[in-house]
Amino acid sequence: MWPLAPAQAAKVLKRSKIFADTAIGITGMPPPQMAAFNVLLDQPNAIGWFDDIRRTGGGAGQLYALCAFQVLDSARAANLADELRARQDKIYALFGCSVAHQRIGDIVDALEKDACGKQFREARDHTYKYFSGSG
Repeated sequence: MWPLAPAQAAKVLKRSKIFADTAIGITGMPPPQMAAFNVLLDQPNAIGWFDDIRRTGGGAGQLYALCAFQVLDSARAANLADELRARQDKIYALFGCSVAHQRIGDIVDALEKDACGKQFREARDHTYKYFSGSG
C-alpha cells in the first residue's frame, strides 16, 4: 500500500468521512488522510489534484483541499473557505484524542486560525516515516 500513488491518495481524501489532524489517538499516529494529503502536495500538479477533490469529494475531502490551498494558493483558499463556511452539514473531526461531530463551517474557522495546511505539510516526514514502517 505504501507509497501511495496519487490516484490512491486522491481516493482516500475524496472518500474520507473523518477530518483528522496530524496525529491521532493516544499514540499520536498519523492518519492515512495525512499521508494522502502530503502525497498529493508532492505532485507537480498538486493544485489540479486538490481542485478535483474540492469539486468531487465529500465534506472532509473539501476541508483537506482547503488546507492544501492554504499552502498552494491563498486566493483559492479564501474562496473555498467562504463556500465551506456556509455549510451546515456535519462531519466527524478528530484532533488528537478528541473526536466531535462538527458543522463543516465551524471547522473552517479553526483551520484558518491554526493555519492547518502548514502544520499538515510540516508533518510530512514523520508521516512518511510512519507509513513506510520505519517510524
